[in-house]
Amino acid sequence: MAHTLPLPAASTEPAGDWTLWAENLRRDGLSPLGRNFPGGALIVFGHDLRFLAAGGAGLAQVGLSRDALEGKSPAEAFGEATALGMKPAFRMALDGHEATIEIPHAGRVLSISLTAVTSEAGAVLGGMGFVQDVTRARRQEQQLRDSVEQFRLAFDNAPIGMAIVGLDGEFRQVNPALCALTGYEAEQLLRLRFQDITHRDDLDADLHLLGELVRGERSTYQIEKRYCKANGDHVWTVLSVAIVRTAVGHPLHFISQIQDISARKGSELELLAAHSFQQAVLAASPDIIHVHDVRTPTTLWTSRDLTQTLGHSLEGDSTGLETSSGYLLPAADSERFADAVGEACKAGDGEVVELRHQVQRPGGSLRWVSTRLTPFQNAPDGSVSHILGVSRDVTDLVAFEARLEHAALHDELTGLPNRRLINLRLAQALERADDPTKVVVLFCDLDGFKRVNDAHGHQIGDVLLRECATRLISATRSGDTVGRMGGDEFVVLLSVGESEDSGQLAAEVAERLIRSVGQPTIIGATEHVITASIGICIAESGSSPDDLLRDADTAMYQAKLNGRDGYALFVPALREDACSRDALVRHLRRSLADNTLSVHYQLIVDPVTGKVTEVEALLRIPGENGRLLDTAAAVRVAEQTGLMGAVGERVLRQACEQVAAWRRMPQHAELRVAVNLSATEIARPGLYDRVTGIVAACCMDLTALTLEITETVLLDAASGTLLDLRRLHAVGVGIAIDDFGTGYAGLRYLATLPVTEIKVDRSFTCGLPHDPVSSTIVRATVGLASELGMGCVVEGVETREQLDALPSAPGLRVQGYLFGRPEAAGVEPPRIR
Repeated sequence: MAHTLPLPAASTEPAGDWTLWAENLRRDGLSPLGRNFPGGALIVFGHDLRFLAAGGAGLAQVGLSRDALEGKSPAEAFGEATALGMKPAFRMALDGHEATIEIPHAGRVLSISLTAVTSEAGAVLGGMGFVQDVTRARRQEQQLRDSVEQFRLAFDNAPIGMAIVGLDGEFRQVNPALCALTGYEAEQLLRLRFQDITHRDDLDADLHLLGELVRGERSTYQIEKRYCKANGDHVWTVLSVAIVRTAVGHPLHFISQIQDISARKGSELELLAAHSFQQAVLAASPDIIHVHDVRTPTTLWTSRDLTQTLGHSLEGDSTGLETSSGYLLPAADSERFADAVGEACKAGDGEVVELRHQVQRPGGSLRWVSTRLTPFQNAPDGSVSHILGVSRDVTDLVAFEARLEHAALHDELTGLPNRRLINLRLAQALERADDPTKVVVLFCDLDGFKRVNDAHGHQIGDVLLRECATRLISATRSGDTVGRMGGDEFVVLLSVGESEDSGQLAAEVAERLIRSVGQPTIIGATEHVITASIGICIAESGSSPDDLLRDADTAMYQAKLNGRDGYALFVPALREDACSRDALVRHLRRSLADNTLSVHYQLIVDPVTGKVTEVEALLRIPGENGRLLDTAAAVRVAEQTGLMGAVGERVLRQACEQVAAWRRMPQHAELRVAVNLSATEIARPGLYDRVTGIVAACCMDLTALTLEITETVLLDAASGTLLDLRRLHAVGVGIAIDDFGTGYAGLRYLATLPVTEIKVDRSFTCGLPHDPVSSTIVRATVGLASELGMGCVVEGVETREQLDALPSAPGLRVQGYLFGRPEAAGVEPPRIR
C-alpha cells in the first residue's frame, strides 16, 4: 500500500516538497519513523532510483549505513549485478505496486519490501522500502527443505514398506516397497484404510495396540500380522508403529514400518548395507543381533538389550551370552555354543552356523533361542576377528513343535501312544531285551463298539473309547505301555521282569483287562456294555514290531472266533488261514485276468464354490456272490503275494481312461483324479516310467493326476523312489500325503520332498466341531498347508457341522459322505447328492 505524504495546501510544487521532506529524513535519520522498525531499516529513493535517505534502529543490524546508501544509486550501493535485479522491483513500486525483493549483501540475505510514497493528491513522489535481514530464516527454510527432502528420499527408497497413516486408519502416504508387498498401486492404497487390508483374525490385536498408542500408554508397538494382498493371498509381516504428535502432545498421525518376515532370514545383510534404515528396523525387529570380537573376547554391539527378551544384559564373552552373575547358557548348551562359534570362525563368506539352545533367566526358568552365527570381519592375518550373531526367542515355536510331535505320536482322542509310537517302543524293547520272550504284546479289540457307535453316534462312541482307554491303563502296571492302533483297537506292551513268566503274566493282565472293559459304562442316562477280545503274542528270536502286532492281531481274531470276551495266545498255526487266503489270492488273479476289478469315484469339492474339482479313484473287488470284497484285506493279500503291482496299474489305467473321457466334456475339462499308491507300488523300480506311460496311453494330461501316498510310506521311500516322485512332480503330477497326521514322519519332509497337497485324515475330522484337540489339529494342518503353498483336502466330512467348523484357506477342499458315497463310473462324473 502506498504511503501518502501530506504537503502544504498552497503548494504547487509537490516535487520540491518531496525533496525537502527527503532532506529532512536524511538529516533526522528517519526519526521518529525509523524507531517503529527496530528489527530492520528504512530506505527512501526517488524516481531516479537514488537513495535519498536511510535509517531506522536496525540499520546496522542488516549490514547497511547511511553513508553507504544516501545519494547512491543501487549499482553504487550494491554493485551492478545486484542492481540489475533490484531496479525492476523499484520501478514497480514507483508505478504504485507493492513489491518485495531479496538481495545478497555482505554474506547476508536482505529482504526489501517496497511501496510508493504519494502526495495527498495521489502523485507518486518516490519510493520507500523496509529492509530486513532474512539470512537466518532462509537458512532455516533451506534446512527444513533439506530435511523434508531427506525424509522423502528415505521414505520413498526404503527397502521395507512404510506408510503415514491417519488416526482413522486411512493411508495418507505410502512408499513403493509397501505397494510391492501388498500388490496394490499407490492410488489404490490411498483410497483404503489399513483395516481394509488387515486379516480379520489379526485386526482386533492391532486396533488394541493402536488405542494404547493414541492414549499415550506406549510410544511404539510391534506386532506380527497378516495383510490381504490385492490378489487375495496373505502375507505375514512384522508391523512397527510410532505416533507423531503436535508440540502440545495431540496425536497427528502414525508412521508404520511393514516388513515381510518370510524373507527376513535373507534380509539381515541387506539391513546392514542399508545403514540409513538400520536403527529403526533393528529396534522393531524381534531378533537380537549382536557383533562379537572373537579375540578379546567382548560383545561390541547388540541391536537391543537382552533384558527385553531374556532378562539379562550382555557384559561380554566369546558367545556374547555371559553375565556378571554367571552363564546364561546351561552347561551342555554352553559347550555346543562354543563349538558353533569355532565353526563360524572357520566358515566361508555367506556361510551360516545355526543352532538352537536354551538360555537360563535370572529366576532359573529356561527359554529356547535360535542363534545364527556367521563371519563378519577378518583380522589383517586373514583370520576371523568378528562374528555376527542373530538370536531369536523361539520358546513358543519349540512348544508348538512339541505339541505337533505329541499329536503325531499320540492318539488325539485318548491321548494314548498311536501306531507309530507303539512301533518305536516295540523296536526299543526288542533291541534292549536279552531274552526276546520277555517282550509281550496284547492286541485288544472292543466287541460291540461299532453297534454302540452306529446306534448312538460318534460323540457317545468317543466317550466310550476314552473310558476304555482309562480302564486299560488302570488294569496295567506302571511300566507297561497302552496304545491305540485306531478305531476300537488297542495294544498293550508288557514290561516283563526277569523272574516273571511271560505267558502267565500275559494271561493275568488279559483277564484284568477283560474284566475292566466289561464293566458297564453309563453315559447320560444310558448304560453301555462292551467286551474285549484280546490276542497275546510273545516275541521270539528275530521278531520284529510288525511281526508281533500282526501275530497278536491274528490271535485276537481267533479270540473273536472263540466267542469274544476272552483272549487267545498266538501259536504258529494261527499265522494264516491258508484256505481263505488262498481263495482270496485265486479270486484276485481271476479278477485281474477277467478284468472285473472295479473303480468307484468319490467327490472332492471346493467348499466355497461347491464345485467338484477332483474325484478319488477307489478300488472295488466284486465277489462271487456279487457283494464287494473287503478291499483292505484284499490289498494286504495282494501286497503279500506280489499282485499289488498289477492291481495298482489296473486301477491307475482304468481311472485315467475314465477321467480322460469325462475331461473331454467341456463342463468337466478341469476335472482331476487322485489315485492311491500302496507301499508296494512305491517301492517298485520304474515308478516314473509306469505312471507317465499309463497316463500318455490314456490321452490324459499329467497335470490332471494326483498320486496319494501315506506319510509313513513317503518317509521310508528309497532314494530312487524319491527321484521318481520329484520327476513326476516336475512334469505336473500332484503328490498328496494321505491320512496326514495318523503316523509320524516329521515335518521336515514337507520342505524336502515333492509334496503338493496334504489330506487331513478322517479321524481328525470326526471330532469336529466339538473336540478342541481335533479342531486345533485340523486348523493347524490347514494353516500349515496354506503357509507352505500346498493344497489341502479334509477327508471324512459327513455333516454340515463338520463342514462349517473348517477354517477358510486358499485351496482348501473337502471330501466325505456329506457330498456322496463312492460311486461306479457313469456317463458323467458322480454328482453331489
